Amino acid sequence: MRTILIFALLLSGMHTQAQHIKDYRWKHRLLFFSVSDDVPVTDSAAASLYNSETDGIEERDLLVFYIKEQQVYDSNGEKYELEIPEKYYPLPGGTILVGKDGGVKLNLETIADPATIFTLIDGMPMRRAEMKRKKPD
Repeated sequence: MRTILIFALLLSGMHTQAQHIKDYRWKHRLLFFSVSDDVPVTDSAAASLYNSETDGIEERDLLVFYIKEQQVYDSNGEKYELEIPEKYYPLPGGTILVGKDGGVKLNLETIADPATIFTLIDGMPMRRAEMKRKKPD
C-alpha cells in the first residue's frame, strides 16, 4: 500500500510539471491567442470562433492555447503549465501561429479567423506532404 501511495505521488508530481514549447516541435502546430482579462477564456472571441472547428484543428495537428494575464489556458479554459519564450506571446488581442518546426508563421494584432489559419497551414510544405500521404490511392 505504501509503495502504491509513493508511486501515485510521484505520478501526480510529474503531471504538474511545466512542459516546454519545444516538447511539441515536429509534433504539433501551436496557435496562441491573447484574450481579454474581462471574460473567461471559454467566452472569448477566439474561443467562439474555434470551438466548433475541432475537426479542422485535429486534422492539422493544431493545439490552441489562450493567454490571459500571463497565464496559459487550453481550449477547455483550464490553466496549462507551458513554458513559452516571449517571441510566442501575441500582442493584446492578437494571434501567433507556430509551425511544427518551431518558427512563427503568423503574428497578427487581431484574432485570426479559422479559415485564414487553415488556408495558411494548408499552404505550408510540411502540411502539403501530410495531405499527400493521407490521400487515398
